[in-house]
Amino acid sequence: MTVVNRKKISLSTVATKAGLVLLVKQTMVVLGFTVMLLLTKGQQSSFLIGFIFCLGTLFIVWNEKMRLSRESQQLIKTSQVKSLTGTTQGSANLNNNVEIDAVQEADSKFTLLQQLIRQDNNSTGLLVATSNNLELAGADLIDAYLGGTNLSGADLKSVNLQNGNLCDANLSNANLSNANLKNANLNSTRLENANLSYADLTNANLSNANLSHADLTNANFSNANLSHAWLVGADLSRVNLGGVYLWNANLTNAKLLETNLSSAYMSSTQLRNANLSNAILQDANLSGAKLKGTNLSNANLGGANLNFANLMNTNLTNTNLKGTKVKNARLGWNQGLSEDVKLDLKQRGAIFEDEPSDRTQSSVTEDYQYKNKERSDRENVKRVVNS
Repeated sequence: MTVVNRKKISLSTVATKAGLVLLVKQTMVVLGFTVMLLLTKGQQSSFLIGFIFCLGTLFIVWNEKMRLSRESQQLIKTSQVKSLTGTTQGSANLNNNVEIDAVQEADSKFTLLQQLIRQDNNSTGLLVATSNNLELAGADLIDAYLGGTNLSGADLKSVNLQNGNLCDANLSNANLSNANLKNANLNSTRLENANLSYADLTNANLSNANLSHADLTNANFSNANLSHAWLVGADLSRVNLGGVYLWNANLTNAKLLETNLSSAYMSSTQLRNANLSNAILQDANLSGAKLKGTNLSNANLGGANLNFANLMNTNLTNTNLKGTKVKNARLGWNQGLSEDVKLDLKQRGAIFEDEPSDRTQSSVTEDYQYKNKERSDRENVKRVVNS
């Protein structure tokens, strides 16, 4: 008999056994109730009959919940056994038959673990609430509900969480490298210091998520929602952020070397002291963005919107500014700008703070910028609500 067939039989046996136990308990309650009526010749008050019936029902529900809780705790242990036996498979020091049986049993219980997670009930919450440092590498958890759970430090390498719900979950220090998180809901999820390198987060919702100091290198965030996300000190080198929604996100001190941000919406985004060397920002919307002290050397800003952005002390060495909108953008003390380029930018509406003639205009522009930002924020709130 093959491993797959044996696993199916194991799952069927467990499910059948659980069903039989529940049926026996229900039968015992019904029989006890019937015997009581026979002995008293049905002369009990309706209140007492109803009370005893409710008591019997509560007993069955409580007993079943306790059984599920015990089963859940056992499944956590067996899932860890799965990881252990998987890494030791093929070892010459282990008996082959014992190893195969252990893997088969762990596989069957691991499948039950996945099924329990998908049920989204109270027992599942108990199951995952204390599952930090859990090893679920390579698990298929598509459509899983893990909202509000604690998976800090968990090994989730190459896990399939496509369409999963992890809102408000704690995944700090977790290993999610190569994970499939397409269309996943990670709203307000904690991912600080997590490893998401090479992960696929296409169309994922990461609004208000905390990704500070996370390793996001080579990940795919295409068309993801990162509005109000916290990415302070995160490494986003060579990440695909094309078309991403980064409104009002915080990327202070973040690394975005060779990162693709083409057509990204980054209005009011905080990018102070970030490193965007060789980044692609073609047609990106950076209106009102805070780029003070940012390294934009060799970056491509062709066609980007930098209206009202703060670019003071920014490194613009070899930066492509062809067709860039810079109306009321604030510059000054920039590296890599020739006098010809500065003159061209001023003619397009840029303001240079290091030139006395532009300082008065800058103070007037700031008042207008705040009013414009308030209006822009209101429009963006409507956009998020209606999307």
